[in-house]
Amino acid sequence: MCISSAGRYAHGTSFWSVFSFFSFNDIVYIKEKKGGGDVKERNVVLRIVLTLVTCGLYGLYWMAVVTNDVHRLTGKPRTTSGGRAALYTLLTCTVYFYYWLYQIGGELADYRRDQGLTADAVSRMTYTVTAVIMTLAPILSEFLRVLAQIGHEAGSSPSIVGDITYSNGDVLDMLTGVFLAVVFTAVFQFLLTIVILWFNYHRRDGSPQVLYVLMGVLRTSIFTTAFLQISLNDMIRHMALDPGRTHCEQKAGGEVQ
Repeated sequence: MCISSAGRYAHGTSFWSVFSFFSFNDIVYIKEKKGGGDVKERNVVLRIVLTLVTCGLYGLYWMAVVTNDVHRLTGKPRTTSGGRAALYTLLTCTVYFYYWLYQIGGELADYRRDQGLTADAVSRMTYTVTAVIMTLAPILSEFLRVLAQIGHEAGSSPSIVGDITYSNGDVLDMLTGVFLAVVFTAVFQFLLTIVILWFNYHRRDGSPQVLYVLMGVLRTSIFTTAFLQISLNDMIRHMALDPGRTHCEQKAGGEVQ
C-alpha cells in the first residue's frame, strides 16, 4: 500500500485541502497495488446529505465502504467484509450495527496508535455538541407538536371515528398519554446523554469504541459513521505527509507493493 503522487499534492496545498472538504470529489491518498481498490479521504458532508436524502439507504453503502477502507488500511480486519456488514445490519434490524461500531472503531483506533497518532481524531467538544443537539432537537420538536395538538383538541368539537364518538375529554386523555410517553422518552434521552458526556470526558485510553456504540443508541448513527470517517480521513492525511508510515517495501524486481 503506497502513497499516490496526487495524494501528496492534494494535501500539500492548503487551499485544495479546504476545497476538497466541500467538493463532490474524493481525494485519493493511498493506492492499493494488490487486493483491489484505493483508500480515499472521503467527503463527510456529502455523505451525510446523501444518507439523509435516501432515508438511510446510502448510509448502508457508506458503512460498507468505510469497513473495506479500514480493512485495507490496517490489514487486520475485525469484522466481516463491508457488504456483509451492511447486510447483517439489515437482517438484524441494526443490532449488528452496534457490534460493528465497536469492532471497526477499535480496529482503526489501534492502528492509529500503532502509527504514533491519538486513538481518535474527533474532539471531545464535537462529541458533546452533537450529543446535546441530537437530544434536544427531537424532544423539543415532539413536545411542541403534542402541545399544539392538545391546544387544538381542547377547543374543537367531539371527534367521530367510525361509529364511535370521542368527546374532547377522551381525546385529551389520549393526548395526555402521548405527552407522558414523550416525557418518559425525553428522560431516557437525557440520562443517556449524561452517560455519553461523562464517558466522553473520562475515557482514559482515548479509544472511541464504547462512545461510538453509545452515540448509536442515541440515534445518531449517521454522525457516528461520520466520526469514524473523520478519523479515517485524518489517518490517511498523516500517511500522505509521512509516506514512511505506509511501510511500502521495495522488492528485488523494483515493484512497490
